[in-house]
Amino acid sequence: MSLKRSILFLFALVLALFLLFMMGQNAKKSYEKEKENIEIFAQEAKSLSTLKRKFGDKKAFSRAVSTLTRIAKPSKDYKKSDVRILLFENLAPSTLNNLLRKIENSTLLLKKLEITRQNSATASVRLEIKR
Repeated sequence: MSLKRSILFLFALVLALFLLFMMGQNAKKSYEKEKENIEIFAQEAKSLSTLKRKFGDKKAFSRAVSTLTRIAKPSKDYKKSDVRILLFENLAPSTLNNLLRKIENSTLLLKKLEITRQNSATASVRLEIKR
């Protein structure tokens, strides 16, 4: 009887060790997957923080608007609640190109951008910027 018990005990011991080994492997895989998720989350948090700093800067907003007004003098410039509206008229092609390039490369939150051709040589731009 003691031989049967010792064999049964060894079998139970091997089975328990096998189960512990498998649980350890599953835990290791789960840990590695969560580690990757945390790294991705950290990268996204950094990029969101950078974007928040860029778009939330009030001085950058005023600098960008002043740069646009230096490129071309707006015919109308007014504010409506949380939107600033700039209207540029009779823009030459080179001035229009410079203005659009500055708008494209800025961190302004555009609500609306309308470009209308007045004649073959000039165009007008209506720009609504969200504050």
